[in-house]
Amino acid sequence: MKVDIYDKIMNLANKYEEDVIKIRRDIHMHPELSFQEVRTSEIVAKKLEELGIEVQREIGKTGVVGILKGRNPEKVIALRADMDALPLQEINDLPFKSINDGIMHACGHDCHTANLLGVAMILSELKDELTGTVKFIFQPAEENGGGGREMVKEGVLENPKVDAILGLHVGSMPLGVVGMGYGAISAYSDKFTLRVKGKKAHTSMPQQGVDAIVIAANIITALQSILSRQISPFETATFSLGQINGGTAPNIVPDMIEIVGMMRCVSKEARETIKTKIEKISKSVAEGMDGDCEFIFKEGYPSVINDKELTDLVKETTCERYEAIKDKIGLNVPQNFDIKNLIKVIDKPMLGSEDFGFYAQKIPASFIFVGSGDSAPPHNSKFMVDEKVFKLTLNILASAAVKYLND
Repeated sequence: MKVDIYDKIMNLANKYEEDVIKIRRDIHMHPELSFQEVRTSEIVAKKLEELGIEVQREIGKTGVVGILKGRNPEKVIALRADMDALPLQEINDLPFKSINDGIMHACGHDCHTANLLGVAMILSELKDELTGTVKFIFQPAEENGGGGREMVKEGVLENPKVDAILGLHVGSMPLGVVGMGYGAISAYSDKFTLRVKGKKAHTSMPQQGVDAIVIAANIITALQSILSRQISPFETATFSLGQINGGTAPNIVPDMIEIVGMMRCVSKEARETIKTKIEKISKSVAEGMDGDCEFIFKEGYPSVINDKELTDLVKETTCERYEAIKDKIGLNVPQNFDIKNLIKVIDKPMLGSEDFGFYAQKIPASFIFVGSGDSAPPHNSKFMVDEKVFKLTLNILASAAVKYLND
């Protein structure tokens, strides 16, 4: 009986699962912060070279790219994993607990990296059956620094030109639940600073100064009207003022106050409106009170936009492969259980950010979430992943890539 390519993927996923777990534990034990992923990058590059995959190093500082060409290599699918850890002290009791003080893989990036290496192992064995090219993108600095931005700037989506990109994120949902959405699934996240400038004076002679604190207070109050009166109530958008700093002494009228905030918006239109209005209102209020206000905008991560056709392909692939491997994951589902019940459509975008958006703003993309247990939420010192999730993630990512290329 002829074994189709998807069954081969399943068999190869079983073959390489232990290797993937070993790699994940090694990376977990030796976490590295954003743009410092030197050891992790070396592990990735060496493994890709062992598989006979073309390797490009130091893309976006510490990023690694692998290129696997099959038959008729013109069609190109990219698969992306992030590699960096977080500045947290791990408190899990594990044989592979982090040995780097104050650094921990608390967001699953160790699993993403190991999983993508596992997919590379699988697809390298199926090279002659691939109708196209797979580009493996191992990205630095998702957590802090916008590694995706840097890799796109350095041409990771070119030479060969990428037609579509897939990514996934493990996280604190019940093991085996898959979340996917259409259109915007995350938010733009941008930082802004308002430097309110007045004139210093002694509090015994306030008329000789311009009180930056009073100006700042009026700006803060005035800005609250933006969301209620300038943005449609049907938009998903918000901003917060998280820091206020200034003043030198209780008997001095301050000449400088700094306000720092964050914007989170789903649409470009809402983002532009909030940005423009914050600047305009702040400057107008300050000038009306004989002061000045400088607006400093720091662009963050763009919204992740899931392409409908590509996401449909991933959803179809997930349903098909899940049916074949559900017993291996140990979900204990009834015999007649509809596997589609484990696939949750995300109908509202999260206001968190994800720098996969730097790719998704350029080419068709699909980014999904895979439940890996409820140990603790991400960015928590007790975050932990149930490694049975690899039975699913290896199959989904490898099969979706093949389905895209071979369809």
